[in-house]
Amino acid sequence: MWSNRSYAIAETLIVDFFPGGLANQYLADSLHAWIRDNPDADAPLVRLVRENLAGIERSLRAQECDREAGRTDAYVEAVRD
Repeated sequence: MWSNRSYAIAETLIVDFFPGGLANQYLADSLHAWIRDNPDADAPLVRLVRENLAGIERSLRAQECDREAGRTDAYVEAVRD
């Protein structure tokens, strides 16, 4: 993709299709595994995956802080009802 598309197009595809809204430990572990298992991946792709992984890890830390403070996700509560 990086060799036959502009960086902007490739970045848009990666960022827009990234499942960032599904922040969970499984996704973070899967991204770490992908980075580990694809050492020859194009550098721009690895950078985008790492940036998205950083966002997932921030979300996980925020979720943990919310749990410790006794706060819950309003969406999760609404779905449960």
